[in-house]
Amino acid sequence: MTAEHPGASAVGVLPAALTLDDVPWDDADGARLRAEQQAEIAVRYGQHDDTPSDDDTPSDDDAPGADDSGEVPGPTDEAAHGVDPATVVAAVLLRVDGEPAGFGALRDLSGADDPSGIVHGPGTAELKRLYVAPGHRGRGLSRLVLRALEARAAALGVRRIVLETGTQQPESIGLYLGEGYLPIEQYGEFWGEHDSRCFAKELPLPVTVVPTTWDDPAAVALRERFLREEIVPDYPHLADLIEDGGGVAAFDATLGRRAAITLVARRGGDVVGCAHAVEPGHDDAPAGTLDVVRVYVAREARRWGVARILMTALAAAARERGATRLELVTGIRQPAAVTLYRSLGFRPAYPSGAQREDPTALWFELGL
Repeated sequence: MTAEHPGASAVGVLPAALTLDDVPWDDADGARLRAEQQAEIAVRYGQHDDTPSDDDTPSDDDAPGADDSGEVPGPTDEAAHGVDPATVVAAVLLRVDGEPAGFGALRDLSGADDPSGIVHGPGTAELKRLYVAPGHRGRGLSRLVLRALEARAAALGVRRIVLETGTQQPESIGLYLGEGYLPIEQYGEFWGEHDSRCFAKELPLPVTVVPTTWDDPAAVALRERFLREEIVPDYPHLADLIEDGGGVAAFDATLGRRAAITLVARRGGDVVGCAHAVEPGHDDAPAGTLDVVRVYVAREARRWGVARILMTALAAAARERGATRLELVTGIRQPAAVTLYRSLGFRPAYPSGAQREDPTALWFELGL
């Protein structure tokens, strides 16, 4: 897979038979695939001329509602809906065993004039010409191309992708809905087209993990939120323990004396999560053990995978520090946390530490 583009590796490792390359808009193979797309669109919509369409294209995806006939865009006219090459910010070509098999592109719409009156804010791109050749459909390749373009968009600072498709390709609509796109009002030259349907997706801001100190004000604030919003309401007996320890701030400071690793997650300009490792608080911990504590993601930042990113970074930092084992305690009223830890390879462990007799506690461990 070509790695020159900043988003080129974001879709993971491709099978040996598949390659995804960044290409210019006027790439010969890409142009040929787009011409094939236009011919197929003409058949789908009963067009009898060679005027090409401009939106997403016939593809193969196995999303709900998709079939091997591929997705086909709406009956648009190149004279009205042409793509200015100067606005294209990314284009990818998919090859299967060296044969050109799929194409897709993004153009910048930031600040573009829109006859519909809709204002396209900064960081808006439009998906164009997503297409997989008929002989390669039924393998999920259109989804692969779409995700590759989304990765490139995120790397370029794009925050919103819009697109237009048509009512004669429910498989196309199924693909986009399955990938998190939501219906929006018609925009631009598609305004008022009875068989055009428009969709948009807000791209998540990239999450970065930054090492810091236990007393970093942002980390302190997140830990206090964790205790007040998650622990105290769900575990009243722990609320009593915190109160006996002098309150939230004093309780937190006591734990901080054993701090070994503190990480915070940033998304855009906001600190949205934290994770910590401390020296064990009990004598029977095996050598090389660190306790994972205060893993928290702000409620407004959930569903973006922040906790997984933090835990992965925490394990790496612990390994670099020379730790050979992580242990943690979570609660029976945090099923999402249990699911996360299990998915990361943690396995149930014997009770230990101060919560050994806590009726709501669950213990886990991970070898590094």
